[in-house]
Parts: sequence; structure tokens; C-alpha cells
Amino acid sequence: MLKLTAVLLMLIDHIGASLYPEIFWLRLIGRLSFPIFAFLIAQGAKKTRDISKYQNRLLIFSIVSQPPFVYFSRRVSLTTVGNLEFILKSYIPNIDMLAEYSLQGHPGFNVGFTFLFALISIRLLKTVYGEKGSSNSGSNILAHLFIFLLMAFSIIVNTDYSAYGIAMVIIFYVTDIYNNKIFLRLLGILLFLLNPFSMIIQSLTIFSVLIIRKIKDKKPFILPKFFFYGFYPIHLLILGYIMRL
Repeated sequence: MLKLTAVLLMLIDHIGASLYPEIFWLRLIGRLSFPIFAFLIAQGAKKTRDISKYQNRLLIFSIVSQPPFVYFSRRVSLTTVGNLEFILKSYIPNIDMLAEYSLQGHPGFNVGFTFLFALISIRLLKTVYGEKGSSNSGSNILAHLFIFLLMAFSIIVNTDYSAYGIAMVIIFYVTDIYNNKIFLRLLGILLFLLNPFSMIIQSLTIFSVLIIRKIKDKKPFILPKFFFYGFYPIHLLILGYIMRL
């Protein structure tokens, strides 16, 4: 039920972004989707029997979803590139040293990469702290430094939600969903957004916690195991195609 709710909220958000950008409340509703996905990634990291396989699935998902994610962006023009060139250039970030090889208006990298970086961070924390939750100070500092650098890298290459998204997954991993401290922690990471307007809009995400608490234990709809991995790139392609008609 929780996964399906996240998907429907994401669909509303993306319909607003692609087809009805003037209807602002569609985007506001859509703000509730990302925290639910972040929570699900954190839960997956806790429950998976093999975090390496989980990480590999996210990597494959991210790579497959990248061309549809770029295609979905309004800023990218397809009039001067062929299909193969578009696919290849969708993986080249629009940063100074690579700008001449990248697509003009490249939107960055899809949310799968943000979740992948978050999972790598969680895996590192699990390795350093172990089951007892303790570590030596040297390992502790190095682990947090690496996570900080990973967040910085996500900002440089512009992954969707970047450092803010990584921090949110980690918060959901280390904080029980029924612990009210989670609200303050989620508000605290708004500083990663830098933009005051974005901070105000994203502050609505705290209401996602209430949704998660309400329905996380409800019986889920029975859907194919990889439905949610497939829905993301497919719906981006469909909405992107309609948007470009």
C-alpha cells in the first residue's frame, strides 16, 4: 500500500511538471512522494538479506532510467541530436569540463543515483558501527568524511534531490518513524537545499511521516516484484512523449 501511494503521488507530481506546470498544487501534492520512497529505501537497507544485490539493482535501475529522465526534461531539445547520440549524452553531466559533450539543458541524474549514494552511505555506516552501534574515532571520522564527499559529488553532478535526498534516506534509516525527533531532523536537512523558496516548499514533506505512520502496515496490493522499478522509466517516457507532441 505504501509503495503504491508513493507511486501515485509521484505520478501526480510528474503530470504537473510535464503537462500542467501552471497548476502549482499538483507539484505540492507531489512533494509528499519522495520522503515515502526515501523511507522505503531505508527499510529495504534494513531488511535485505544481501545489501550488495540491493545496491546492484539500484545501479541497474539508475542506468536504465537515465535516458527517460533526461527525455522528460523540458529544458532538453532533441532537434539537433540523433537517438543514439541522445542516449549517450544523457549520461554526461553538464559541468564545466564536460559541457561541450553534454546535452544543452541537461537536468542532471535521476533519483536512482541519489538512492544509490544513500545506500552506499548506509552500508558504510553499518560497516563502521556494526551491530553494537560503536566504532573507533578514526573510522568514524573517515566514514562521515566519505559520506560528506559523496553528498558534495551528488551536488556537483546534480542528482535529483542530491545531498538533501541522501540525508533524508539516512535519517529514515537511523530514526524510528514513530520517534517525533524525526520531524526536527527532516526540517534540519532543508538547509541542504540552500534556496529559501525550495526550503519552504519541501518543508511540506514532514506530512509524509504521518502518511507513512498511517498506512505502512496496511496489507499491500499484490503487484509484480519489479513493477516499481519499471514504472519509473516507463512513465517518464510516456509523459515526456506527450509533453513533446
